[in-house]
Amino acid sequence: MSAEPAGVLVDGRPLQGATGRRGVGRYVRDLLGGLAASGRIPRLGALIDPRREPPEGFPAGVTAVDPARPPGPTLGWGRLLGPGWIRAFAPELWHATFLAPPRVPRGLPWVATVHDLIPLRHPRRFSRRHRLVFGLSLRWSCRAPLIIAVSRWTADQLVTRLGVEAARIRVVPPPVDLGAIASAGSAGVEGVESPYLLHTGGFDPLKGVDDLLLPAFAQLDRPEIALVLTGGSAAQRRRMRDVVQALGLEGRVHLTGHLTAADLGRALAGAAAVVVSSREEGFGIPAVEALAAGTALVVGPAEATREIARGVGHLADGDDPAALARAMETALEEGGAESPRRRVPPPPRPTLLPGRRGRAHDRGLRGGGGMVMRLAVDARVLSHRPTGVARYLRGLLGAMVPQLAPGEQVELWSDGPIEDPPGGLEVRPLRWLLPGGDPAWRQIRLAVAAGRRRPDLLFCPFYSVPLLARVPRVVTVHDVSFAAHPEWFRRRARVAFLPGRPVGPAGAGGAHSQSLFRGRDRTAAGGAAGEDPCHAPGGRGELE
Repeated sequence: MSAEPAGVLVDGRPLQGATGRRGVGRYVRDLLGGLAASGRIPRLGALIDPRREPPEGFPAGVTAVDPARPPGPTLGWGRLLGPGWIRAFAPELWHATFLAPPRVPRGLPWVATVHDLIPLRHPRRFSRRHRLVFGLSLRWSCRAPLIIAVSRWTADQLVTRLGVEAARIRVVPPPVDLGAIASAGSAGVEGVESPYLLHTGGFDPLKGVDDLLLPAFAQLDRPEIALVLTGGSAAQRRRMRDVVQALGLEGRVHLTGHLTAADLGRALAGAAAVVVSSREEGFGIPAVEALAAGTALVVGPAEATREIARGVGHLADGDDPAALARAMETALEEGGAESPRRRVPPPPRPTLLPGRRGRAHDRGLRGGGGMVMRLAVDARVLSHRPTGVARYLRGLLGAMVPQLAPGEQVELWSDGPIEDPPGGLEVRPLRWLLPGGDPAWRQIRLAVAAGRRRPDLLFCPFYSVPLLARVPRVVTVHDVSFAAHPEWFRRRARVAFLPGRPVGPAGAGGAHSQSLFRGRDRTAAGGAAGEDPCHAPGGRGELE
């Protein structure tokens, strides 16, 4: 294991042991993978526990750091040595992803993620030691200058139950890697021939499997439907088999154990519906996976998951098995074994622009129909080394191409060849021989090209737009770290990206942020004032 300093140090210990296969482990794994792929953090480290087995599937591009640690009580040594573990790797930022340490080096910026308050809200379901460790760690997390809550429900609980100032809380849903779901080549679960309902959340007490889902399934008058339960330890699966036998459901309930990402994608694609029966959750990743797969979704009492499913899923109208059974029956009727599965409605296709200037152009920008758009995209990021912005742009274009109407045109403007252009789009090379990097490219070359080509809309996916281009422009703002932490960037980068400065996105006709948090911070940093920037999460292919 390497111990080289990391600019950003993330607590990677949830990747080890049993939590590595649970939601917290997935959160840390996908977070590290996304940070590494973004290319914006030159030194990224993850703190791991040297006493435990190394994590499986450690993300590429992340340095695993394992401090030397004498044996002893976790809490005691954490208070004495925790700051030293962090300080030894010289991070510029520390992210406590699950259980915050008692102390953090003085003066070091840090952020803490709070997933839920379940052990405090349901103490009888947890051991005294579990409640003690969780309660102390949660209070230590609440000292962080910035707290990430994975759902609005969790944020509200932090404010009302622990008295945390709302100004220090940001609601940021967990990162979810949907690659395996999108690439599932086949559908179904090995050994299950009949149509099936799917539950992927494991068997912890508050998952509601034994006291809510299985009794509801027993009430369902659908003998042709099976129920597939994934995850859980061997002991938990034995307990579930006892409940299945007591309810007389042998032969209809299948326990698969843990699935690989590929097997999970196939299971989601083949399910008649996904059921999230939890009584309480911090978020509800299985619900996001179901929606991504286009599979019908049934949600029980968990309020945080109901946030996700409102308008697109079937919500139980009570917290008893009968209410869940009714929601399952509705999901099967609308899209189950005997009819096409209920698909999540796709986002509305963007209204396209006309092919001429003037008032007709303005009408098209505001929603006029029957007109053709010519869209130009600053695709220079696709011709250089892969970054998170390049992945974002490829995903966005790949989702947009199938929605194009006949005659609508999209040009990719770049100063170099683009390997495998998204959706087979036309690449228009723009010769660029002058030095100056990205700022000169956008402010000079793009402005000249826009004046000659006269596209109906110029889309710039990387923070800034050419101010002199006399065409409508849209810019994507991914974050405002260049304004919040100018010490992380060279002077030229700060000038190039800072909103409101001559080469920033203030000249854009519209700003598109990947999260509401980033959109609001962009305004606070000196960017677009007035109306809030358009919000579209990255990777979903939405350009509003």
